[in-house]
Amino acid sequence: MLYKKQQADAAKLARQHAAEERREAKKVRAAELAADRALRKLQRDTATAQKSHDTLNRPKRKASHKVGQNPTKRRRVVAARSRDDAAPAPPSPPRKTTRTRSIQLPRDILGS
Repeated sequence: MLYKKQQADAAKLARQHAAEERREAKKVRAAELAADRALRKLQRDTATAQKSHDTLNRPKRKASHKVGQNPTKRRRVVAARSRDDAAPAPPSPPRKTTRTRSIQLPRDILGS
């Protein structure tokens, strides 16, 4: 009976010793993971700061460039019509299609 008790105590001490080693290994692994996480966060923050610095002066959208009509050409046409030797104005477009449907024309084309 005494021998069994000694064996049980020895087994208990071995289990406690193994558990302590597992706890220490777990702490070391947790410290390594925390250091790795901190390094990745630092790298991510650095990259984000660099990206925000790079994109600071770049506009997100460019305004579309509207190509306006050249007003001098319109003036020339009007001036040419007012002269005597100018070519006659082109005929107005037809008000009906070939199938006699009415066409809605803009007022500036109709001349009214």
